[in-house]
Parts: sequence; C-alpha cells; structure tokens
Amino acid sequence: MTTVLKKKLRQQAILRRKAIPPHEREPKDRAIRERLDRIPAIQQAISIMTYISCQGEVDTHALIRQWFAQEKQLFIPRLAPPSPQMEAVEIQDVDRDLRLGSFGILEPLATLPAVEDPTAIALHIVPGVLFTEQGERLGQGGGYYDRFLKRVAPKAPLIALAYEWQIVKALPQESWDIPIPMIITEERVIEATRS
Repeated sequence: MTTVLKKKLRQQAILRRKAIPPHEREPKDRAIRERLDRIPAIQQAISIMTYISCQGEVDTHALIRQWFAQEKQLFIPRLAPPSPQMEAVEIQDVDRDLRLGSFGILEPLATLPAVEDPTAIALHIVPGVLFTEQGERLGQGGGYYDRFLKRVAPKAPLIALAYEWQIVKALPQESWDIPIPMIITEERVIEATRS
C-alpha cells in the first residue's frame, strides 16, 4: 500500500511541478537561491554536491555557476550501473563535463573518476518531489539518494530545495528513508523537527 501511495503522490507532484510556467518559477527560484546564500553552512562549504535540476525542479544551474565563480569544488551525482548505486563525481566545467545519462538526466562523463570518500564532501543539496516539516522526503522512487545519503549523513549537512507547495503534512515513509534536516523554499527555511 505504501508503494502505491508513494507512486501516486510522486506522479501528481511531478505533473504539478512541470506545469509551473517560467514566469512563476523564476522569481521563486531566485528567492530560494537568496535564502540559500544566507545559510552559514553554504557560505563556509568549500565542496558541495548538488543535483542537476530537471523536470521542473528548483533550478540548480544558476547555483552551480555561482559556486564555480566562488571557486567551490562541485560534485554531481552519477548512476553507477549495473549496480543500483549513485556516486559523486567532481566536475570542473558544466558545459564540458556533463552528458545526458540515465533517465535523461545530465550527469558527469563516464571518464571522470568518482570520489572515493563521499563523506569528505562538505555539504549536499538533495532533490525531492515532496517533503514534510519533519524532514521526510519523497524522492523519484529509485532509492539512489537514500542509499547514497546513508553513507554521508550525519557527517555532512543535507539541504533540500523545494517550492512551498511541495511541503505537505505527512508522507508515507520506509525504514530506509533518510530525513533532510533543512529545507529551503521561496518563503522560509525549514529546520526539520523529527517527531
């Protein structure tokens, strides 16, 4: 039952997210970036792992360019077939080091080496479809991030970016779901409280 409910919630939220027109999305993305910029952990981080936004997610492309300008080390996720694992890969150039990968998502070239110790990355920006104020997260459904985050949390801060409508009262959770301690929307910074 939980799997069916998660799938339904995921499908509805992704459709809603994709339907947001650019003239509504851009000011919200800008407000989220501005809030994120004021977070001390972001200001102090010398290395950041972030996803490449797609399918109407909060835009990370501008953040990536900004962090390159600030000379931060940037890591992007890459799926590591045939295993159901995700790895972190440092990139130096957005235009040169990325290609369309699994599921039509931009990811680092296969020739770039994966980082051996992802716990050395200072901070992780985590995607999601829906969240709660308690830090519960509904992802894309593959479990890649939960398996990866199990290795890096609690050592590095985890921050999610979301539109305010993506914050819901409750989500079905599994024992392997990793909570996200901080969620930033266009309206607020949520410091998750686990009940």
